[in-house]
Amino acid sequence: MAVRWDNVGRIVKGRIDSFRGKSMGQWKSDDFNGMLLVEALVGVASSAGKAIDAAGLTAALPTANGDLDPRFAPIAMARIDLDARWVARPIRELAPVDLPAIVRLPDDRFVVVTAMPAPGVVTLVDGDGERSVLLEEFAPAATGDL
Repeated sequence: MAVRWDNVGRIVKGRIDSFRGKSMGQWKSDDFNGMLLVEALVGVASSAGKAIDAAGLTAALPTANGDLDPRFAPIAMARIDLDARWVARPIRELAPVDLPAIVRLPDDRFVVVTAMPAPGVVTLVDGDGERSVLLEEFAPAATGDL
């Protein structure tokens, strides 16, 4: 499933989107349509103005079922002159300087946190598009791998 990355970056200030009619509360990982890591990497590259496809990012790197092992994400991003590192730390410690950040969900799918438009709010992109959620409510859905 392709994400429309041309829409990434549009933020409605002061608004927290609800999803599937869900009221505010803790989000679960299945509330998000997580992407393959390679899809998230291509999206981050595209939003940074780098034209590359999944095959170009993963060439000569080990893949399984069309996806890339997270340990190799920094190598893939270095190919297009983007600095990246994979770290394990609580999502609550995320800061605007860390963005964009690819966040692993428990089902080994990924979302991309693209912005922090207000204190305690993150804008993220998953397979369904872009939405803003409260960081404290998103945190239970994240694994801590960024």
